[in-house]
Amino acid sequence: MSRIFNSALWIVFVVLTPLTFTGILSQNAIPGDILYPVKKSFENVALTAFAFFPETKANYTIQITENRYDEAQKLILAKSDSQGLDALIAQVQSATQTVNVLKNEEQKQVLQEKLIASIDTYQQKLIQVQEQVAVAPTTNPAPPSTQDNTKNSQQQSTQQQNQPEINRQNQILNPTTPTPSSVKNTTNKQPTFDQDTQIVQTSTSIDPQQKQEIQQSINETQEKLKQIKIELEKRKKETEKKNEEKRIETENKKHKPEKDSNNSSNSN
Repeated sequence: MSRIFNSALWIVFVVLTPLTFTGILSQNAIPGDILYPVKKSFENVALTAFAFFPETKANYTIQITENRYDEAQKLILAKSDSQGLDALIAQVQSATQTVNVLKNEEQKQVLQEKLIASIDTYQQKLIQVQEQVAVAPTTNPAPPSTQDNTKNSQQQSTQQQNQPEINRQNQILNPTTPTPSSVKNTTNKQPTFDQDTQIVQTSTSIDPQQKQEIQQSINETQEKLKQIKIELEKRKKETEKKNEEKRIETENKKHKPEKDSNNSSNSN
């Protein structure tokens, strides 16, 4: 019997160890990564496991909002993608709802304050992200096309072929005038492009239209976070009032026996 039990434990260990290791590796994954579905699956499993522990579940939903913010920031700065902001708002709303339905008023107040502090942090960080996007280099203009280069080469070749005749005529008309060949020609100088540098700049630059869309998405997210925070602060005040009433009631019950005892002594 013990041999069967030990074998079962070994099987569980062999199965769970890779899953746990994969879960740890997936913590830094963002939408689009191979391990991101694993990350989401672990979150859902944890939420299911905490179903019978409302306060723990509510606290974990607040922690998940941190994951959504980190993902949104990485998507904006690394991929110029603002879609992660929608996931952030959805998770903050979910956390707010989960916290507000708690029956333990004291724990509710603590978690409401924690969520409000988290929202403040996200708003401050989004301002910094917005500043980074604003100063990010925009997409550089494309280098001259092959067709333009060919046309310019043909024009230069024609000018070089006709240059001796032009020089001879200029010498006849004005012998003291320097020939055009002695003057540096800077008007037709073509810009040079370093292909390697161009690739690096393109990978870190943002299209102007895309930059504007990201800025607008951040502004909309800030407004949504502001509205959620206002409603959450309103609910927190209600919770504080209930806790204060409960505290006063407890104090009155605590001192009631003393008052009854004093009244009894005075009557005697």
